[in-house]
Amino acid sequence: MADDTDEARIFDASSLGLVTPTGDMRFTQMVGDVPASQQGSPQLVPGSVAAAALHSVFEGRPVTIVNSPPGAGKSSLVAELVNWLLKNSELTVHIVAPTNNACLELAAKIVSVAGPATAKVKDMDRVVPPGVITEKDDFLVGPDGRIIQPERFVEVTTVHSAKHSQPLVDVMISEESYQTTYANLLEAADATQQLILVGDPGQIGPVIQHDVAPWRGIEDAPAARAPEVFARMDARILTLPCTFRIGQESAAAIAPLYPFPFHSERPPKRIEGLAEIEALEIGADLTAPQQAEILARRAASIVGATLHETQRDGQVIVRPIQQSDVCIVAARNEIVARVSALLGSAGFGRIVVGTADSLQGGQWHAVIAIDPLSSLKQVSAHALDNGRLCVMTSRHMSHLTWVYAPGWEQRITESKMSPAEADKGLRVRRTLTSKPKAGPR
Repeated sequence: MADDTDEARIFDASSLGLVTPTGDMRFTQMVGDVPASQQGSPQLVPGSVAAAALHSVFEGRPVTIVNSPPGAGKSSLVAELVNWLLKNSELTVHIVAPTNNACLELAAKIVSVAGPATAKVKDMDRVVPPGVITEKDDFLVGPDGRIIQPERFVEVTTVHSAKHSQPLVDVMISEESYQTTYANLLEAADATQQLILVGDPGQIGPVIQHDVAPWRGIEDAPAARAPEVFARMDARILTLPCTFRIGQESAAAIAPLYPFPFHSERPPKRIEGLAEIEALEIGADLTAPQQAEILARRAASIVGATLHETQRDGQVIVRPIQQSDVCIVAARNEIVARVSALLGSAGFGRIVVGTADSLQGGQWHAVIAIDPLSSLKQVSAHALDNGRLCVMTSRHMSHLTWVYAPGWEQRITESKMSPAEADKGLRVRRTLTSKPKAGPR
């Protein structure tokens, strides 16, 4: 980050209509998108996390961190911040995200809130969402043939791209910041005055391709997750207090994985004949054909079940579960391959099957999650990782089947995990395995 501070940018935030935060900001939250009717004059909710984050910027705080539970609306919050800054300030803003897909999804969210042509992405070999501009065509042609080219927009790039061409801006917003290393974000923000880091501390951390042993035990290690280091740099730390994806039973189950309390404000959802969480015990050799068949049959049996889903306006939608509503998440590629083949041959090829790493960020109504410790093979750090556990147990919106094999508790207690991390994994799994047993469908 830039060392010099632009004094002209720091002024009394109350002149912009912001409400000065008071008390504990963790229990306020900006909910939902700004309606299209308000896109011209974005409104802030007094006392909201959005208001607190903006106040932090205008009082000159170098770093603001917004921690989030799963499904709390991180991208919606980023879009609200961008919308307000574009239309109520002269600050220049740049957005970074870990991947190209994340950039496109975030750009689409921004234009849905701030209006067309307010987000720009670099040219890439992917379909650009409607309303998003690119380097090749930095304008849009409206339905009536008029050119849409607003005076201000934000550029959304990967952290890698920003590292190689540091944007000279007032504010950089890092989305999914817990998937970015401290060293990478520090380099990307080298010419930036202030940082806003938004992310879920329970998620899987960044993939490190080199040996990190030389930095073990160092607080500001280059490979550390970015918010964990920046939090010690005069940062204001805010927290989104609720999830809109998982129900309260699921939120309570994964609560040990988070250093802050949160609750569910998800509208009621249920699948007839299924509890919110069910446990399914199977044998430990998941590569055996009969074990893969159990998983495939479980997923196929959910297709066609009746979903009851309450919308934000209170309307209840009743419809059958489709194949694309169901997901199987595993920790090992050989399980993914075997189950995918079985489902495809049985006509259920549109059921999503993948690893926790590849499915991070997704959501489905029904998820079958296979405990990474359910294996006869030697337990690895990959299988013990609580971030992977968190991702697997927070992808569902209506139902989770937790699949496990005997011996998981012994595998944790005999591992080299720290006592604190081991305790988290034990507490979550004890809750999940105590749920109603999954029966035949």
